[in-house]
Amino acid sequence: MKTIDLEFEDYPGIYTVTVSPVPMAAFESAWALHLAGVRLYQETGDLAGLRATIAEFGKVAQPKWNGKSAKLLDLDPNLVIEIVRQWHAGVRSVPLPLLRRSGSTASSLAE
Repeated sequence: MKTIDLEFEDYPGIYTVTVSPVPMAAFESAWALHLAGVRLYQETGDLAGLRATIAEFGKVAQPKWNGKSAKLLDLDPNLVIEIVRQWHAGVRSVPLPLLRRSGSTASSLAE
């Protein structure tokens, strides 16, 4: 499992999130919820969209704060937005796995 540590000047502590392995469907779902939640929060101040983001994000990223399970619902919404944004960038920068070699035991044409 690959993780990244996030630090922010205005918020004490180190936030650790998992960036690999992250299933593509869960990644896309968490990001779509995040974009909708941020839009709703910025337009109306409603936190419902961010709560939905946190629920999905927590399953995939397994966030920790100073080594303990992070309670994102208790954090400043702007910090949550930035943690998810940094996680998104971190997942996108993880190299793709190498292709597996063929498991075939048949001889090749060259043999």
